[in-house]
Amino acid sequence: MGTFRSIVVSLGVMAPAMWVQESAAQPAQPTSAAQPASAAPAGAAAQPTSAAAQPAPVDPGAPIVVAQPQPQPQAQVQPQPMYPRPIGWTPPPPPPRTTRRGLAFEANLGIAALSLSNGTESQSKRALGGLNLGLGGYVTGSVVITLRFAGSTYTEDSGRMTQLFVGPSVQYFATDRMFIGGGLGIGVLDLESSNGEQLQLTGSALDLRAGYVFNPRSKHAFNVSVEYTPASMDRLSSSSFGLLAGYQLQ
Repeated sequence: MGTFRSIVVSLGVMAPAMWVQESAAQPAQPTSAAQPASAAPAGAAAQPTSAAAQPAPVDPGAPIVVAQPQPQPQAQVQPQPMYPRPIGWTPPPPPPRTTRRGLAFEANLGIAALSLSNGTESQSKRALGGLNLGLGGYVTGSVVITLRFAGSTYTEDSGRMTQLFVGPSVQYFATDRMFIGGGLGIGVLDLESSNGEQLQLTGSALDLRAGYVFNPRSKHAFNVSVEYTPASMDRLSSSSFGLLAGYQLQ
């Protein structure tokens, strides 16, 4: 016990004289749950501090309870208020399909096959298609009436041959992009030799065409078309079939 007292004194702890005297007179007792485990004398067996530290007995016959997941609260969707339409209200009209109106102008240029026949024999040559021009106006957003000039020209060392159509023409847009057209007018066939001799014949002619517009909602539209122009003159007939690229103001 003198050793224990010397440890207490060396730690600077002023132990009560009664505790020191009782410690000298009685042997060390096991520490209670209220005293710290460090105050127990060396060599004493560690005892459980309380009954709460003991595990609860498990009943093997007890049912197993499985925790069920709790449902998550759903967000409430607020209904949108409905406002009554005013009396006499009508929905606005749909926007126009295109902006076609007012003045119409068209120009086409491409390649063509120009044929000439006298009833017994015929010839066909690859020629220049155009320049074809049309000037007029839009009757509606899908109908155009123009005065059209359409033709093709073949040139070689021995001379030149030109077929020309002049007359009114109607162009109809079946859709925003697809159109057809036709006209009836005057056909002109002009033949010129290399030595300056010239022959010009006139008759009746048709102009038939169909095409596709790439940008129908633009004021300046571009298209591709095929155009067939047969003409009938005295003792001769001619025709032109062209593949053309074009510009149209709409």
